[in-house]
Amino acid sequence: FGVRKTWNPVFASNQESIQKTIFAFGGSTIWGTGARDEYTIPSYLSKILDENDYRFKVVNYGESGYVFLQEIIQLILLIIFGITL
Repeated sequence: FGVRKTWNPVFASNQESIQKTIFAFGGSTIWGTGARDEYTIPSYLSKILDENDYRFKVVNYGESGYVFLQEIIQLILLIIFGITL
């Protein structure tokens, strides 16, 4: 689906409706080229939020080599088709 695995806390099923989602877009840096899944910027963001008792799920839509226009097109397509993971 073009989404890299990101570390996210496990919430109880009754708490999932409380959580919000952050979508991370970007190029190689956000994608995490050369890093394992748990060490990407979106994974670190998710860990920091969890440590500070914020209920967020972070989704990594980064892609190696992407530029701004490609990210905007991807966001528009996600909005049009209602795709959220």
